[in-house]
Order: sequence, then structure tokens, then C-alpha cells
Amino acid sequence: MAMLENVMQHAHEFDILHFHTEFIHFPVVRDLRQRSVTTLHGRADLPDQPVAYETFSDAPLVASRAISRCKAPVGTGPARCTTDCPTTS
Repeated sequence: MAMLENVMQHAHEFDILHFHTEFIHFPVVRDLRQRSVTTLHGRADLPDQPVAYETFSDAPLVASRAISRCKAPVGTGPARCTTDCPTTS
């Protein structure tokens, strides 16, 4: 939490804020969503994630793994990506 406070105190010094903290920062940076992006590195199918993604559906997301892109919800954020998903028969 102290790290997020520090980021917010210095946010005006940066053009883009790039987060790797999954979704814990979403409430804090909501007003900065036009110049922030979050890279998802972990699993995208944990029980608390659908509510977070729905509540913050405008959060710009990218994923480092194809399987994460497939399981993350499609939203309206500029960096949302659901391409290159493995297909199942």
C-alpha cells in the first residue's frame, strides 16, 4: 500500500504508469486509467477476479501469456486483448 501511495504522489511526473500488481491498484488509479496499463502475469481464473474485472471493466489490461488473455474478460479498455487463444474441440 505504501508503494501505491508513493506512485500516486509522483504520478504527475510520468506519461504512462505501468503496473504489474494484478488488480490491487485498480481503486487507487481509477482516475489515471487513460494513462495507465496493467500487465497480468498470473492466473486469470481465481475466484475473486471476475468481480474485480467487472467492477473495474475500464481498466486497461494486457497479459504476458496467451492463456491469461483467453481467461481474462473482454472489456472496453484500450489494451484489452483476447487474441491467440488456444482452441478446444
